[in-house]
Amino acid sequence: MTKHKVAVATKYIENNYKVQMKNLQERKERRILLEKKLADAYMSEEDQNNLIKF
Repeated sequence: MTKHKVAVATKYIENNYKVQMKNLQERKERRILLEKKLADAYMSEEDQNNLIKF
């Protein structure tokens, strides 16, 4: 019974970690895309920083 609980807990932790890493990677990709778009736009650097913070 204990081994089963450990296996279930391990699987839960691994899946949770994978989801978090996937979300982090997607967030990084969105930020890079936004920064590229802002670099092409004619905006002040202050406006660009405000949009990134938002």
